Amino acid sequence: MTKNHIISFITPVFILLTACATSTDSRVPLASVDVRGMSLEQLAEAQSIEFTQPLTPTELGGIAVRSNPDLNALRASEKVAEAQVFAAGLYPDPAFSAGLDFPTSGAGAVTAIAGGLSYDFAAIARRPIALRAARANVESVRMDIAWAEWLTAERASLLTERIGYLSRIKSQTARFLSLADEELQSVLDAVSRGDLSASELDARRIAATDAADRDRTAELQLRSAQLDLNRTLGLDPFEVLNVTTPAPLSDDPFDFTELVTSALMYRADLAGMRANYAAAGAAGQAARLNAFPLPSLGINAARDTGSVKTLGPSISFVLPIWNRGRGDIRSALATDEQLQAEYIAHQETIRADIASALAALEITRKQRADILQQIKPLILQTASTQQAAERGDIPEASFNAASMTLLDKQITETTLSLGIRELEYALEISVGRPLERQR
Repeated sequence: MTKNHIISFITPVFILLTACATSTDSRVPLASVDVRGMSLEQLAEAQSIEFTQPLTPTELGGIAVRSNPDLNALRASEKVAEAQVFAAGLYPDPAFSAGLDFPTSGAGAVTAIAGGLSYDFAAIARRPIALRAARANVESVRMDIAWAEWLTAERASLLTERIGYLSRIKSQTARFLSLADEELQSVLDAVSRGDLSASELDARRIAATDAADRDRTAELQLRSAQLDLNRTLGLDPFEVLNVTTPAPLSDDPFDFTELVTSALMYRADLAGMRANYAAAGAAGQAARLNAFPLPSLGINAARDTGSVKTLGPSISFVLPIWNRGRGDIRSALATDEQLQAEYIAHQETIRADIASALAALEITRKQRADILQQIKPLILQTASTQQAAERGDIPEASFNAASMTLLDKQITETTLSLGIRELEYALEISVGRPLERQR
């Protein structure tokens, strides 16, 4: 009899649990990394892009937003946040309980049966708050993704500009090295003929060595920029992109107040912090709600060993005597203060970054203007020296020296131009939107 009662109790419970079980699809195994990355053909096919013409910084910025592997991984976090919204919006399931008591002594005793069905109304009361917090969290995640997309697009655009300027510098340093080597060879020939003393070689050798180091440094910087751009786009490291030459620089001024106002209004990371603060506020409301005795109601049915049957309601709740959720409330208040302080500190950092970029930009523009003033007479001097050398009025070495002096200034000017573009991108990143709208 006892065995039959146990079987009759376990069987429906097992059937109920089996019916409620939710089947899940098998997980996809992690893919291994290929030896080669994405090719230009694969990228063009995936994004419907034509690589027949040189790509602009804006075009490559848009490509990077769609193809960057880190961004694709970050976007998956939005699906997790949306799933949390779905979970927060679900209503709680009722709770069922059942039990059997088998008599071990006593004449005429029967097996006692007890069962109950309850529902947690506290979870119902917390549901709107949890749903509001989950939705605020989704907004925070989306703003984080938007900010990451902006940074990635800006990085790809900057690398495109950097490649253009470094390509120009590489051609200039290669020409400078060729002239230095020609000058060294000319002096070597003169020393071998006895026209010059051997002491004249030292300066030429040092100049040629410096020119070679300068050229290798430019080559390394150019290759590093190309690799960084490929990494940002998710391309294979050995693919070479054809990019446009840098656009002319502008000397238009920027207004500090307008830039700061625009940054505080439009930056996606600040919007994400505001959404995160809203989510924390919902968590604080949930903590304050826990200070009240929210009930769980149910109904119980039972039959004791004397075969007496009973039926009646039940209620359970936490008595707010000592705890009263004060720990959660204090933690929520402290979190609010922390988020407020972080938000204010972030605003101050933005303001300082904009001021620093503007100051550096102004100084670098002045340096470039000074170099341009020095280049103008050097161009005329080099041209006249070339004509004189072609007529045979002066030695070829004089023309080489003038050309190297001009090239040195031109390399400096190109380097300063690259610095200006980098500072403009730093300013653009700090503002959170294209600078064309701020001019």
